[in-house]
Amino acid sequence: MGKDITMHIIKGTDVIASDIYSGRKSEWFENISENRWGRFEYDYFPAIAGVPEEAPEFITKLYNKDNNWEDFGYFDFHYIRVDAFIAWFNKYKPNVYAGWVSKWHQWMSENKGYEITVNDLKTELLKDDVPENYVFIQITDNYDSSAWLYDYIIDNKIDKIKDAIIVYYFDN
Repeated sequence: MGKDITMHIIKGTDVIASDIYSGRKSEWFENISENRWGRFEYDYFPAIAGVPEEAPEFITKLYNKDNNWEDFGYFDFHYIRVDAFIAWFNKYKPNVYAGWVSKWHQWMSENKGYEITVNDLKTELLKDDVPENYVFIQITDNYDSSAWLYDYIIDNKIDKIKDAIIVYYFDN
């Protein structure tokens, strides 16, 4: 069973943007809800469990510490200040990776338009690998959800709104 995210950007009790994320990305969901899937960057993700003290009424009604998620359908409520998210993103660059790729992959990328992905990278060469056949590179993951959120915030000038907060929660 998958889980869906609901994400809003608020300022106090006002909604700036509603239901902004429509995808399903289990690894990202686990990382931003403090369950961590091996990405050290998210150990420093400055989200806070719960909802902000001042939030729109529809969010505070959904968030009820006395019930469990089976009773009302929503769980893992978190929030993060927009300025804190931007600072974290710029410092930890969760969409940037580096590693070893074969020279063949490099050639395919440069000459055939092949997109080198995170799965093509090796963090270390094995004893049977011939070092001369590999090159160390850096790539940007074009499908990274944190990068999508960062771009959304910048493109919509939400970074200019003082005290804006991202609130998110999940359901099955």
